Amino acid sequence: MRGQEIRHPPVEEKGAQQRAGEARGSVDSGVLPHLDRRLLLFERWLAQRIAATADTEHAQLLQHFATWHQLRKLRAKAAKSPLGTSTTQECRRQTTQAGAFLVWLAARDVALSACTQADLDAWHAEKYSTRRPAQAFLRWCMDSRRMPRLVIPNRPTANPHPMGQHQRVAALQRVLADASTPLRVRVAACLVLLFAQPVSRIVRMTVDDVLREGQHVALRLGDPPTPVPEPVAGLLLNYLQALPASAPVIARALGYHDKSTTRIAADAGAPWKSYAPGDHSG
Repeated sequence: MRGQEIRHPPVEEKGAQQRAGEARGSVDSGVLPHLDRRLLLFERWLAQRIAATADTEHAQLLQHFATWHQLRKLRAKAAKSPLGTSTTQECRRQTTQAGAFLVWLAARDVALSACTQADLDAWHAEKYSTRRPAQAFLRWCMDSRRMPRLVIPNRPTANPHPMGQHQRVAALQRVLADASTPLRVRVAACLVLLFAQPVSRIVRMTVDDVLREGQHVALRLGDPPTPVPEPVAGLLLNYLQALPASAPVIARALGYHDKSTTRIAADAGAPWKSYAPGDHSG
């Protein structure tokens, strides 16, 4: 038309539109696999996660791990059936904990290629359940000779056979009857076996949480305080009376570290939220 400029799409834009149309046609015809939504979301998250990694060497390692280990497996699975949410969530945890391990190792002034068994054991000694997803990255590093071949610590994170109530009562009776066991061990075992409290709550208890009114003893586990039955009450009082006036947290006064108490609770099937009255929110 005279007086009006006729504009044509740039050659590049036309080419992109053509390629997109061809791609859609290829997907519809079955030549290319359908794009998996969860795979695309993971790839987007991964790009953001790596871009946010301050150390360039760490970012490069994470990129290689994702490309040659995670994405290869995810794409192979997606080609057969849609990915589940748990699958991509686990890959996110693997990447996150891999990055956390690299930062942790650098803080110890240890290079990945110089990582020792002691370093690996120390990494797994705390927060095992949280840090366990990093094991996929560690195995990949060993297989690709980026770090020495070491033994990855492995331990169950759940008690497959928790104690029932009758077993717990029987265990409590054995603890109370065993006069050959040190008093501090018996008191600690009674606290774990008798009350349905998270271990994190027990290790924060102080001597001020033990209440005594006449012949009655209670623990400040919630509102109202929880009565302590005999003979556990007598056992508890006997031990506390032998403590210095400035006694620390009960679990430590008893000679137990958080991890030791956790093991006792795990063997007993803790937590048991419906076993005792009081506030069980921790």
